[in-house]
Amino acid sequence: MTITLELELHSSKNGQQIIYSKKLDRPLIVKKISARVQDNKLKVLLLANKRKWDKMIEGKQYPLKVGFYVWRKTKRRFDWVNIIQGLQDSMVKNGYLPDDCASYLTPVFLGWDVDPVKPRVEICVL
Repeated sequence: MTITLELELHSSKNGQQIIYSKKLDRPLIVKKISARVQDNKLKVLLLANKRKWDKMIEGKQYPLKVGFYVWRKTKRRFDWVNIIQGLQDSMVKNGYLPDDCASYLTPVFLGWDVDPVKPRVEICVL
């Protein structure tokens, strides 16, 4: 059983920018609009698949070995850890995992491919 999230994942590292707040008189790190859009899409997609996730992990013990297969729009280089981090954070925020630390999650990177029409990520519990 797999969960398919139809969106292109972007690195959480590249989703931030530094702005200077005159009011606070210091620099602030804020998420770029594209990162906030991804967070919102992930929230909607994860909430829609929560029941399926609960069935997938039924009877399993932590740490869960969770597999990720990614389809991207282009062959542009990426770092597995950075691209999956935002998804893992959203999984925690939306009740899929208590935390994304090693006590609860062992991510398994199953591979990646290019699909310019339908970028997506498939998630399975191994």
